Amino acid sequence: MRSATADILSRTATALRTIGGSDPERYRAELTELLEQPNIDPLTRYLEQHGNDADRAPVLTRVRAEQEKRCQRVNDRFTREKPTSERAERFRAGYLYSCPEQVSAYQEALEKTQRSDREPVEDSAPARRPTPATATEMDTASNGLNRSDEQRSPDASNGTQQQSDCYLLTTIRNFSAARNACEGPARAGDARAQTNMAVIERAFENYPSAHQWAQMAADTSADACFLLGQMHESGQGVPVSAERAVSWYTKAVDLGHADAPAALERLLKTTSGEPAP
Repeated sequence: MRSATADILSRTATALRTIGGSDPERYRAELTELLEQPNIDPLTRYLEQHGNDADRAPVLTRVRAEQEKRCQRVNDRFTREKPTSERAERFRAGYLYSCPEQVSAYQEALEKTQRSDREPVEDSAPARRPTPATATEMDTASNGLNRSDEQRSPDASNGTQQQSDCYLLTTIRNFSAARNACEGPARAGDARAQTNMAVIERAFENYPSAHQWAQMAADTSADACFLLGQMHESGQGVPVSAERAVSWYTKAVDLGHADAPAALERLLKTTSGEPAP
C-alpha cells in the first residue's frame, strides 16, 4: 500500500494531467508545495516517484537541487563538532533515507576519530612498565585483565567489523549484503542492527519479519518507532490502524525522530484528530 504522501502526490499529478499539455508550468503548485514544507523526505519520495517523468524534468531539477541543499545544511550542522556515537545515531535515525551519503561519511569520520582516540592509550602503556612502584600492578594486569582482554579481542574485533559493515551496507542500500552483516549483531541485541534488519526486511516486503525486528529495537530507536508507525498506517504485515500508527509516531517524536512530528500531524488531520491510545 502506498504512503499517504505518495497518494497526495499521485492525486495532484492526476488532477494536473486533466488540464492537458506538457507545459511544466502546470506543476508549479506541486513544486511550490514541496519547497514550502520543511522536510527532506517528501522531496526524496517525489524524486523516486516521478524521476522518469520527462514532462517534469525542470521540476525534478529544482527538487533535486533543494534536496541536496537541505542534506548539505543538515550535514554542516552535524559536522560542526567532533563526531560522537550519539550524534551519529541521531544523524542516521533522522536522515538515512534522504541523505545516505552524508550519513555514511559521518559514520566513517566517527570510526576514524575513535581509532585515533585509542592510539595514545596503546602507545603510553609500555612507558609505565619500568616504574618499580607499579611492578605489582603490572604483574596483576598481565596475569589477569590483559589476558582477559586478549581472550575477548577476537570476538570484539569481529563484532565491531560486522557492525560497521552492517551500518555502511544498509546506508548505501546494499540490502542483500547488509542482511548477512546485520543479522549477527541484531540477534546479539544491537538496536541499530535490529532497526537495519527491519528496514532491510521491509525493503524485501517481508513485513512480518520487519515488524518483529522493529519492535525489538523500538525501546531506544526513533527510526524503528517511525517505521512501525508507517507499517501500521499503511497496513504492511499488520492490519491498518491509525491508532497504532499515531502511538508509534508519538514515541518516535519523543525519541527525537526528525520527520515524526510532520507525519504525526498529517495523520491526526486525516483522521480528524483521532487520539493516540
